[in-house]
Amino acid sequence: MTSRLFLIRLPLLLITVLVVQHSGIGDISIQSVRPDFMLALVCASGVVGGREKGALIGFLAGILTDSFLVTPFGFTALVYTIVGYLAGEMERLDQEQNRILDYLVVGAASALGVSLESGLGFLLGVHDPLRRIFVTELAVVSLINLAISPLLVFGARFSLVPQGSERRISSRR
Repeated sequence: MTSRLFLIRLPLLLITVLVVQHSGIGDISIQSVRPDFMLALVCASGVVGGREKGALIGFLAGILTDSFLVTPFGFTALVYTIVGYLAGEMERLDQEQNRILDYLVVGAASALGVSLESGLGFLLGVHDPLRRIFVTELAVVSLINLAISPLLVFGARFSLVPQGSERRISSRR
């Protein structure tokens, strides 16, 4: 039963965040930097679901996002897959659930995602990592994703964790 719910809830969550990203809310810019809600969802999914689910959801979210961007197809999918996997490394900590730490990891992983996107963009010749807006982009995306992380962690938990289970999904170690 939970696998069926996973197959329904996850696409709904991905599509909902994609619509929000490309609607009026996603068009809000702070010093010409727009928030990246899909990156926040990938980070939250990694924190809640672990490495494997974080990487899988990162790939799916990246492919969806790439269909709206002018960067090389698969570029965002690669970045999101790496970020989802690294955010999922939290499962190795073997500690009690700490929601504040989950939210902070979403913000930090978002900063990592922006940095990784800039670095890979430089390697592929997409953009210059030393552009003047990089620090602003890093700060704005990280802080906005940190602010919306409670909502997205709840959404990821609802989509990935079976009902009645209060702990993180553990994958094979």
